Amino acid sequence: MNKLKKDFFETLSKIQKSSLISYLKKFIVKKKNFDETFLYEEFLEEQHYYIKIGQPYFGFIADFIEEVEFLRDLKFCIKDLCFKQKQKELQKPFLEKQKLFVKEQRKKAQEFKMSHEKPSPKQLSYYKSLCKKQNIEPVKLDELSKLDLKNMIAELLKKD
Repeated sequence: MNKLKKDFFETLSKIQKSSLISYLKKFIVKKKNFDETFLYEEFLEEQHYYIKIGQPYFGFIADFIEEVEFLRDLKFCIKDLCFKQKQKELQKPFLEKQKLFVKEQRKKAQEFKMSHEKPSPKQLSYYKSLCKKQNIEPVKLDELSKLDLKNMIAELLKKD
């Protein structure tokens, strides 16, 4: 893995190289198989088929597909991309846990902020209308926060 991306496919332009590597990434993810030999052969077979019928994805590949250097770079590139995809798959559970943790932290921060704010007029009128609808005497609302009123409204809605 000593080669850099810029060292792959030296005969191709930047745009051609970028589109080919991008396609290879999608190809690997679509196949859901990290066997480099299988992917290499499958990719070449697909490209030969499209060249044969005259509809290649990459018009420039027809010129290079038989060159040893191109095939070597292709094999190495597929190997590198498979390695990166495996690493990505291994990190998925950790990233999901991290997303859940961040979501909980945002919720706590929002609740903390709401616990220090006064209820909005809409919130007050909604609470009063719910109390009237359920024939319940409203609680004194002078010292309640937005969070307290939100929780009280949730309780009243559960009773319905």
